[in-house]
Amino acid sequence: MVSLSNGKSYIFSPDMKAWLLLSNGTILPLAALQGQTQNKTMRLARGIMSSDPNLRQIGTLSHLDNQLAASLSLKSSKEYKFWLLFSSPVFGTRSLEARLRDLCDGLLGQ
Repeated sequence: MVSLSNGKSYIFSPDMKAWLLLSNGTILPLAALQGQTQNKTMRLARGIMSSDPNLRQIGTLSHLDNQLAASLSLKSSKEYKFWLLFSSPVFGTRSLEARLRDLCDGLLGQ
């Protein structure tokens, strides 16, 4: 794991052969979900969320994928469960049956 002076922390995933963003030093899961953190990153995220619906969906899916991958890399079962429970309904309500099926197959070890 590498933590930088700008507050961002990364972990290298040998399986993915990539660095994963773990934290940007400002956003906690509950604060982000409840919109309580008032900083530049959250204002930028709100701007994206109020933009084009396709861009919003891409941003949401990218964020969820990153959180799930980071939780797995850290072997953090509590955070993985949090993001898994948060992701599942998102995949279901956005007509992303293939994503939901992949997620379920992964949990079943297929």
